[in-house]
Amino acid sequence: MILELMAQKEISPSNVVNIYFAQSEFSSLEGACRVNEKQALVVKNGIVILVPDFWIKEAGILKPDDFKPSGHAIVLQQFNHILKKSSFYKIGFVLLFITGIVFGEWLITMDKAATLEDQRNAVFAKYNLKPTMMQNQAIHAELNKIYEKQMKLREYIGYFLKMHLAKNEKISYIGFDSKVLTVIIKGVTQSKKL
Repeated sequence: MILELMAQKEISPSNVVNIYFAQSEFSSLEGACRVNEKQALVVKNGIVILVPDFWIKEAGILKPDDFKPSGHAIVLQQFNHILKKSSFYKIGFVLLFITGIVFGEWLITMDKAATLEDQRNAVFAKYNLKPTMMQNQAIHAELNKIYEKQMKLREYIGYFLKMHLAKNEKISYIGFDSKVLTVIIKGVTQSKKL
């Protein structure tokens, strides 16, 4: 009924924040109060009544500035003209469906994370790795240094193994001790520049 009256008076629901009822707002009204040129409010036996203005001889004038609303109000369904209740249900169903999909993805992700953690633990156990990445990186750096030294040593030994020797010349000893590579070649008759 309120929405129909507002439509008759050409008042847009979007311009109305709350609706207040005279019964709750003017129940403590003393005497009579004019609402407009034709009507006035009167309280009789605790009931607020809208009566014709000519029934009341003396009445004050209702001013909007004097009106202090209480907490007793209703909110209009402002979006009723845009969406129907069935549309709200459809939107709610879609949001619920999307929430279900996101929750399912979260469960799958958590399962994969647990699987990766198990695989990580298996790799750490298989290769006897340390529990922290800092320790493993320090070990990796140390092993890289050893690897580089070994590759250089193999490169130098390769030079000697590829060297063309005479028939009576042969390598009798190759050794590495304390950063010194020792190669003994037997049967050398004249000095060669290596």
